[in-house]
Amino acid sequence: MIIGLSVASAVIVVLIVGIVLTAVVHRDESHRKHRRGKSAKTSKPETLPVQKSEKIAPREAQSAPQSAPQTASQNIQSAPVNVEPLNAAQSGEKTVAQATIVTEIAQKSQPKAANMQQDGEIIPAGARLRTLGLVAIRYDKSYYARLCQADAETKKYYEELKAEMLSYGAKSRISWKHETFKFGRKLLMKMKMRGKTLCLYFALSAADYADTKYKVEDATLLGYDDTPCLYRIFNARRCKFAKELIAQVAIDSGLSKGDIPKCSAPAYESTPALLKKDLVREIRYKKNGEEDEVAAADAEKVVAVASEVDDIMEDEEAKALIESSGRRADKTRTAIINVDTIGKLFKDGEVVTLQEIAKRTKGYDRATYLKVLARGTLDKSLTVEADDFSIEAVKMILLTGGKVLKTVK
Repeated sequence: MIIGLSVASAVIVVLIVGIVLTAVVHRDESHRKHRRGKSAKTSKPETLPVQKSEKIAPREAQSAPQSAPQTASQNIQSAPVNVEPLNAAQSGEKTVAQATIVTEIAQKSQPKAANMQQDGEIIPAGARLRTLGLVAIRYDKSYYARLCQADAETKKYYEELKAEMLSYGAKSRISWKHETFKFGRKLLMKMKMRGKTLCLYFALSAADYADTKYKVEDATLLGYDDTPCLYRIFNARRCKFAKELIAQVAIDSGLSKGDIPKCSAPAYESTPALLKKDLVREIRYKKNGEEDEVAAADAEKVVAVASEVDDIMEDEEAKALIESSGRRADKTRTAIINVDTIGKLFKDGEVVTLQEIAKRTKGYDRATYLKVLARGTLDKSLTVEADDFSIEAVKMILLTGGKVLKTVK
């Protein structure tokens, strides 16, 4: 009997052990299936670019009728950018990343450029991209060219203000950058198109008009020592106040007002037409930031103004010229610096890094991640290495002949 009980107990123990082992095996199998499912989900980043392009497609469809799907190579051919073939010596071997960048630039620029047509030709708005390797080309427009392509309201202000100044006996002369008004040898005023805004620079002290209705700006830092009183013409009210400032500078010079002549702004001309007249120049920027097609002797000191860079350079052009520093970003402690502060801390031609900034000013010694924002003006050619940039800051650095080096995230 005792033996029978022992056998029964052994059988029960075996059954219990079998049940426990079956449960453990089933649990491990479930865990393996769960891990396989998670790895399958995380292995889909390759499809993200397709999803991104699908999100962009409806936005493009708003500016152009729907058409049949195109391949990447077809998109480059149909994009409104000039494509010039390279010979074997020029082209070399392009990486997949470079080809992708060129494709994205062509696709992004297509809907925007498609809306800028006149008499059947594409009229670029301030800048354009050409898929010549990774070379970006922008237009350097003369004062006269900008005036030709200004809107009707700006031309109206120009005609009124020029006539007002000439009524005091002044003579005008147009150069590449601006229009100068003198009486004899005495400089009275300069006119300039900054972006799409007509700006007047008076031979007056900006400090004398501080906290007045005129709201002038001091243009001394922009290189206008002889005409430091900057007044921007936004509307009819400002045009009226500008006439009062013209009267003041005339009185200071001992001039009296005569008959008001009739002045006419130049008629609209397309960019290709202005190129033929040498009133617009093409400036080619290679990927290393060097300039072509502009003689060094002809180059003038460039001042990039944060509020105006969007009128001069396109976002796609600026993004294409950003280079990699090869260093990995560290987001442990973030710091921010403005472009105008960088301009004060560094000399022309210097390399800007977080370590160098920490040596020259306070508050950056513990930072590991640097973001650069646009503010004020920049008149120096600098190589700036940082972890992040606003697109306006990138434009300011590039337009003054500098380089933008961005870390890898």
